[in-house]
Amino acid sequence: MYQRFAAHAAAAPDRPAIVAESGTLTYRRLDERVRSLAAFLRRSGAGPGRVVTVAEQPSAEAVAAVLAALATGAAYRVVPAGSAGTPGGAGSVAVAATAASGTAGAGTHVPDLFGPPDPAAPAVLGPDGACRLTHAGLAAHLAAAVTAYPGLCGTVLLHTGLRGPAAVTGPLGALYAGGCVQLYELEDAAYLGWRPTLLCLSPAELPLLDELPDEVYPSGQLVVAGGVAPSGTVERLRRRHPDVTVLLRPDGLDPGYGLDRGYRLDDRPAPPEEAVVTAWRTVYDGLYAPDGGSAFGEDFAGWTSSYDGLPIPVREMREWRCATVDRIRSLAPRRVLEIGVGSGLLLAKLAPECETYWACDLSGAVIERLRGQLGSEPELAGRVTLERRAAHELDGLPAGFFDTVVLNSVVQYFPSGAYLTGVVARAMALLAPGGALFLGDIRNLRLHRLLHTAIRLGRAAADDQAPAIRRAAERSRALEKELLIDPDFFLALRGAVPDIGAVDARIKRGRSHNELSRHRYDVVLVKDAPGDPGPCSTVDGTAVSMVDDLRPLLARHPAGVRVVGLPNARLCGEAAAVRLLDDGAPVAAARTALRRAAGVDPADLHALGRAAGLRVVVTWNGGSGDGALDAIFLPGPDPGPVESYRVAPGASWPLVNGAAPVAVREPAVAA
Repeated sequence: MYQRFAAHAAAAPDRPAIVAESGTLTYRRLDERVRSLAAFLRRSGAGPGRVVTVAEQPSAEAVAAVLAALATGAAYRVVPAGSAGTPGGAGSVAVAATAASGTAGAGTHVPDLFGPPDPAAPAVLGPDGACRLTHAGLAAHLAAAVTAYPGLCGTVLLHTGLRGPAAVTGPLGALYAGGCVQLYELEDAAYLGWRPTLLCLSPAELPLLDELPDEVYPSGQLVVAGGVAPSGTVERLRRRHPDVTVLLRPDGLDPGYGLDRGYRLDDRPAPPEEAVVTAWRTVYDGLYAPDGGSAFGEDFAGWTSSYDGLPIPVREMREWRCATVDRIRSLAPRRVLEIGVGSGLLLAKLAPECETYWACDLSGAVIERLRGQLGSEPELAGRVTLERRAAHELDGLPAGFFDTVVLNSVVQYFPSGAYLTGVVARAMALLAPGGALFLGDIRNLRLHRLLHTAIRLGRAAADDQAPAIRRAAERSRALEKELLIDPDFFLALRGAVPDIGAVDARIKRGRSHNELSRHRYDVVLVKDAPGDPGPCSTVDGTAVSMVDDLRPLLARHPAGVRVVGLPNARLCGEAAAVRLLDDGAPVAAARTALRRAAGVDPADLHALGRAAGLRVVVTWNGGSGDGALDAIFLPGPDPGPVESYRVAPGASWPLVNGAAPVAVREPAVAA
């Protein structure tokens, strides 16, 4: 448990871990407290086979004490407040919850003393002192809980602290999943306007929901636990909030029961993929407030950079949006379906030019907000249709009707490559022959290591060593919550979706160098129709250092040319930094390499083509793992999609990653 929590603290140190009346603890600050208290407990004799007795208090200190006990390899037992000093039996170490705050000073550093615990050693004791879970059993329970209760990945309102039917699964499950624990009474949470993604109540507490505003009603899952709900109560709850999943757990959520005895209201277990989709729905229900505050089609909230956690400048976001809209316009859209409409960034620009524009989103909050905004856009009222649908819920839409289907910055939230394949197949069936499926903002799996290494280097301390940076980057990659796709995947899709004709994969357009332009790309899949095969001539570009080197080449190939392996100025720094760390160079040298300018800027390639009267398509090089480019220069008018990307002979790249369970993140880019 502690190792999983520590990995989250390393990957996202500034993410809120606990919110309570005493303030907010980030994962970094909570980890500092846990490590300091764990060192204190070790000195006091805690360890495998020992028991740490923790006072039952709804406080951050109590949660820190539990984590610290587990970090030492000991078991913990929760007792009523005021009796923490009562021995828990032989080998017991007593600790009041307030001890946590007293042992963790600002800036305290404790060496990595806490390795994986003995799997067979007790970890959780019941009030009677009997072992309820070993360390291995706790890890297995929490892994299963994240799938069964995806709301753990968001915000868990723990109004009963370390007691009640979710005393283990609530706090530890949320921190295991990278979520946030709120330690407030129901009334206080409602007053503060927080809407948790998971709330566990006893049947006796259900009437409280009728007295409280909707703000405290969970946006993802309501678990009724610790007893049998009165007849009709569950159906009433479902009618009041049809978007919320109500789960019945008469015996509670905690170990030994609950995970296999509960059921959804339709008596069907939620498949793992549906659980992931549900978790993302809770994220976006919370992100998009009903009134928003931004002008229609101008809400860039949530688009933050993974490099520093700061919002991407609006100027850069508008450049990104402009390039995306231009790419879709090049497909001549008239009858459009957008899956994952979000705040309407594309709809606002494209819908006025279309005959009809259907837009759907998995979040009901998103759809209701857009309906309100479209009320003041009368020219769109007759051509825009809004529906709440997840990406796989496309039944009932007119088959063969649309000429363009758009999924922009959506695929990264899909649970698996198989899910993506199913969505693509359904979307292709909705297209008319020759229609195009636009998949925008695909995260490039092949560049995953470069991204996370750059993130860790940007946060490195002056005395950090290369091995630590590499380990931190690998931990971050292992905890990745989103779906990343290698470009090879889309060519392989032809074998699974026979409707696919042309496959046109291109890197993002724009002058800005940011996470979006470096690590994402767009793909157009055309139904039935083949794409332009491009020029026959191919020239090696690996030695090209500046765009001017290509001018004589273009003059020698007036019929067009494909230049392969061009060094990518957006990524040369990150690639150089990774190589330096692999060679054992100092961290300072790797950080300097990040800022070093080298290679060819894709924007300059487009400018060069315009000056020469040529069309330019820029895509990834199929054999490169460091973001190298292929640039295709074509004469004549735009014929539409080009067979731009080529798989390298003999190359074998993983096609998709295995995304970890979903956690609340900055949904658009910290992805």
